Amino acid sequence: MKFTKNIGFDIQNGILKNKDLFLCPIFIAIITFVNFRNQVKQLEVLHMLNPNSVSFADYWFFLYGGMKEYIPSPGNPFLFPVVWILLFVTPAFLVLNYPVRNMQDIGTQILVYGKSRSSWWMSKCFWNFICTILFHLIIGCLGVLLCMLNKILLSLSFNMDLQSILFAFGMETGIKECSAIPVSAFLLPALVSAAINLAQMTFALFVGPMFSFLLCCVFWIVSAYWAQPYIFGNYAMILRHVWFWNKGVSVNTGLFISVMIITVSLITGLIRFQHYDILNKNQVNI
Repeated sequence: MKFTKNIGFDIQNGILKNKDLFLCPIFIAIITFVNFRNQVKQLEVLHMLNPNSVSFADYWFFLYGGMKEYIPSPGNPFLFPVVWILLFVTPAFLVLNYPVRNMQDIGTQILVYGKSRSSWWMSKCFWNFICTILFHLIIGCLGVLLCMLNKILLSLSFNMDLQSILFAFGMETGIKECSAIPVSAFLLPALVSAAINLAQMTFALFVGPMFSFLLCCVFWIVSAYWAQPYIFGNYAMILRHVWFWNKGVSVNTGLFISVMIITVSLITGLIRFQHYDILNKNQVNI
């Protein structure tokens, strides 16, 4: 019952009353779609693309594709995959301060009268996971709506010619024709995001939310810079999945690691929170 009450409280105050959780993905979806549509129109004007061959899968690729493997060289500067990083840093920021603020106001009373730190922490983990998934779900649903309004095909088949132009991808992939984007391309990026955000919340118990968020940002940038299977952020890039790139990362491995990070973060945070000073005045919010 304590866990149920905590969940209800967090859903009401941490989700339903959190306007930014809804406004940010809506804003990002609209801005990125306009950018995507403008690039497609430019290619259509140059007769480099058949307008009837573009689909929702191409827009999803534009969002979650990331970047191809970066090979450092004097004539090849590293260019941040701005759209991709924005999709993961934004929800990390949105879930950063609520647990800390909650401990500083009415949440303290809930902890004292509820007499269950375990229920409080488990509820925050559930809230964190739902917020992250909801963020990516809103972007996906709004993407579908925008495609319908712009008469773009609601298909899972993507245009390889378009992706080759957008991401400057050459012979590194074995996909030559229009292929269907797999379900993993929708599920894995969101799950990786949820795992990292939960790890960020757990790490904040040790170093504080500001430094934890900073490390999260560095993590995503490093993931873009190095295309290595042991750098977890690579599993959130569609371009680096093995079904698309011959030397890519395994989707099954990504799912397994995501579940492991979620489990370890939950347990580690639970142990840490049992001895955590909830009245710590040195905590810094962003």
